[in-house]
Amino acid sequence: MISHKHKFILTLLPKTGTTSLSRHACLKNQNSVHRHYDTLCANSQNYLKISTCRNPFSRVVSIWKFWNRKFGWKKLPTTGFSHFVKNYTIIQKKITHHFNKKEKIHFCTCVDGVAASTNGSLSHTDIDFWIRTENLQEDFDAFCDKVGIYHLQLAHANKTKHKHYTEYYNNETKQLVEEKFAKDIEYFGYEFGK
Repeated sequence: MISHKHKFILTLLPKTGTTSLSRHACLKNQNSVHRHYDTLCANSQNYLKISTCRNPFSRVVSIWKFWNRKFGWKKLPTTGFSHFVKNYTIIQKKITHHFNKKEKIHFCTCVDGVAASTNGSLSHTDIDFWIRTENLQEDFDAFCDKVGIYHLQLAHANKTKHKHYTEYYNNETKQLVEEKFAKDIEYFGYEFGK
């Protein structure tokens, strides 16, 4: 999402509170432009670059719930959490086959997701400000202050009902997510249970 009026680029990464942001904030506050990032104008390098991130242990539970719901809609077999984590790459391929190749963004780390969602035009090191799902309202308010748009109370959109994410893990699945999302864990300092 690009706003030329307020000079920002907001990179929305799946399952990080982006539906809440786009439905209830950015789209109501100004006319934003959705476009491919490889066509950014030259002066956009001076724009504030914002993206979203989330604790990967929580995010993987949300991704699993999201795709199980979509599998059900398509009458495809759903999967348990452990199976989902252990077969992450296989399930990613199944999803891109049955839905759309662009859906593989769901399986990227947030660090890699910035480049994947911007066709390589931006990387995580280009991001000036991260909106963390864990601090969604507070970080959104800080973003509004930075770009000069008014604060708006965010609604929790696309909320899925499930137990606290820590209850889905065993030692094996925790280790697998630690390995797959090592970049996010290191870059953002995320920890299991926090």
